[in-house]
Amino acid sequence: MTAGEVRSSPPLPGDPRFPAQPTLEEVGRARLWLFRHGVRTTLPTRLIALRAGSRSTTPSLVLVSLAAFVGAWATASIDDPPFAHAAGALVLAVAFAVWTLVRRQAARYRDQLAAQFVEPGGRPSPSTAAGLVGAWSFVSFGITFIGGAALYGTLVVISPPMRSAAAVSLVVLGVGLVPAGLALLDAFTAPVIAEDEASAAVDRFLRSQDVRRFVLPAAFAWLAGINAPVAWQPLQLGYLALAIGTQLAGWLHGNRRRLPPGWYGLP
Repeated sequence: MTAGEVRSSPPLPGDPRFPAQPTLEEVGRARLWLFRHGVRTTLPTRLIALRAGSRSTTPSLVLVSLAAFVGAWATASIDDPPFAHAAGALVLAVAFAVWTLVRRQAARYRDQLAAQFVEPGGRPSPSTAAGLVGAWSFVSFGITFIGGAALYGTLVVISPPMRSAAAVSLVVLGVGLVPAGLALLDAFTAPVIAEDEASAAVDRFLRSQDVRRFVLPAAFAWLAGINAPVAWQPLQLGYLALAIGTQLAGWLHGNRRRLPPGWYGLP
């Protein structure tokens, strides 16, 4: 199917009985996503609906906060606070990492369906992919994982009483590095899925946003610091402020962008 054929006969909202068609829910989410980026359309193209509509609009930070509250409540009654905090942080980190990986895989599945309707695309150049990821995301990843490893690795070496707790914090960061690494890998290696300039612009936007959508480094920075010793709290707060601040800056920068003019669907 060519781009001209798609334009002359825009896709209808898909029938859920057919996996290669966008569902009504995906069409609605795609319309909302397009509106947030400056495009008004009543019916997005099939390609855009499959791709943009497969990305959940649920605020990840709300779910993280809810999970953290539940985890803190569940461990509050355990008699051994250090163990409780370390165990709770690790369980929450694993649960959150699995959740982000499941979301990523669901979006990748819909991307693969969308790719059936276009010619196979190549990968973006490394410089293009790096520009789409953005400096703020790289800084956020570096502060969270490299800075956190340095912080808790130092604590392991110089504070034997806190060695076990700091080791758990390193494991928490290691767990978070899995979805973070896969999200970065996708940004650099996933093929372009596009049939025209409009869908190519959507591909660039999704490639940029998926790095922040499918992993929240600041959440793992916070979970790693749950069991930090009192003496290290000022340094820990500085680390968290940098991790959260850089990720928030990247999120604000990425979400202010607008899509270029193009044919995204029926007006």
